[in-house]
Amino acid sequence: MRIAFILCLCLVAACATSDRTVVDLPDIEESSPESADLAFSILSINDVYRIDGLASSGAGGLDRLRAIRAAVEKDHPNLLFLHGGDLLYPSFMSRLFDGTQIIDILNMMDGDDGSFDDRMFVVFGNHEFDQNSEEDV
Repeated sequence: MRIAFILCLCLVAACATSDRTVVDLPDIEESSPESADLAFSILSINDVYRIDGLASSGAGGLDRLRAIRAAVEKDHPNLLFLHGGDLLYPSFMSRLFDGTQIIDILNMMDGDDGSFDDRMFVVFGNHEFDQNSEEDV
């Protein structure tokens, strides 16, 4: 808990001491060709505690999410895949594997096994701090 407090304190201090000034950006016309390159779509998930589907029906699971992402990317090639937190804990499997199972699977969500997914962004959720270990943070 002490580490989480220190991290929050550092974040507040960094925001409070910023010497940046606000700059007005020029307006971009919606019909300009430059603005077409700036378009993107977002697929967002959070609180994923299971890799597999439901035991009763096999429905769901991260393989289904991978299929959804692939289908959306066909029409939206600039798709950003976001995870809003609670990916490591409190899942049962994370108690056994310390969260490595979900990290390995999420790295495969772009269809390329074993490589870094440069269109996926993850933030920490409150359950990432459940282990109370400085090593986990």
